[in-house]
Amino acid sequence: MPHVSIHYRIYLGAGHHRRPRNPQPWVEPYPSSEVDVASGGVITPFAPPTLPYTPQGSSTVEPGFVFWSLSDGSGGRTQTSQALTETVAASPLTLIAWYYLPPGGGPGDGGTAVLIDAYSVLHGDFVDDDFVTVTSDASLSAAANVDGVVPTAVTETIQAFGSIPTGEGFDDWVTSPGGTSAVGDLLTAPAKSGGLAIATYRHTGSTIPKVNLPREGVMILFGVVNDASGVVIPIGGGGGPVPVGPWGPFVARMLAAMSLRAGVTGLSPHGATRIREVADGEIAQAAQELADAAKKGFRTR
Repeated sequence: MPHVSIHYRIYLGAGHHRRPRNPQPWVEPYPSSEVDVASGGVITPFAPPTLPYTPQGSSTVEPGFVFWSLSDGSGGRTQTSQALTETVAASPLTLIAWYYLPPGGGPGDGGTAVLIDAYSVLHGDFVDDDFVTVTSDASLSAAANVDGVVPTAVTETIQAFGSIPTGEGFDDWVTSPGGTSAVGDLLTAPAKSGGLAIATYRHTGSTIPKVNLPREGVMILFGVVNDASGVVIPIGGGGGPVPVGPWGPFVARMLAAMSLRAGVTGLSPHGATRIREVADGEIAQAAQELADAAKKGFRTR
């Protein structure tokens, strides 16, 4: 049975929460829950709105819930609602409820700056790579990526990169109370706002479109069964063998476009957007041509 590991962790919003990371960037004050669940079973862990925590030598504080992270070692997702319902598949599953402790341990950080960070769903942890451009003031971008802090004496806008070196693409901004808001990959931090904003990244996967084959079907011969060239013989429609090109060119084209899309890290926001648009167009067109070829009996042009 797949193993499920459930954790409740507190992100420590202190100095050097990005580069270099503090030796203890987060704490896990309670033991994890380790269970085996039959494949197809459903688990429903709940994250309380606050998580009481007593740092050594200090009084008890109550960090607030920010988001759940779910990973099966290859993909996953995040969600910001506390109640979680998840169907267990064949792979081990790690669930992490993340909480935020503002600097000083109080209910808020008083504004004047927003803390930012990047999170990998694949690794179930925060990553140090560059991940944003401060579009309202480019001079703030270096400090934003290194220190993870964007001052908010005035309103600032922060755009997340489309991907990070883990190979994961941007998914969403998740935020603690503090005043920030996001539309797509663009985070807006109003003047005097604060709190924590996390850009999450995950593998979204890619699927080949489903197609309906001709009713009479074909008999597949030679290399076609292994995505190579070969011939097919129509069944029911008469006629002799028909040369068929490989699936490879379609798949190779989509993979090349996906690789291009993932390589925009470090470009300007405008340049990255243009490249992503071109890559998305190539992926969509290759998928459509693959579907058209299948409808015509797998004949390539």
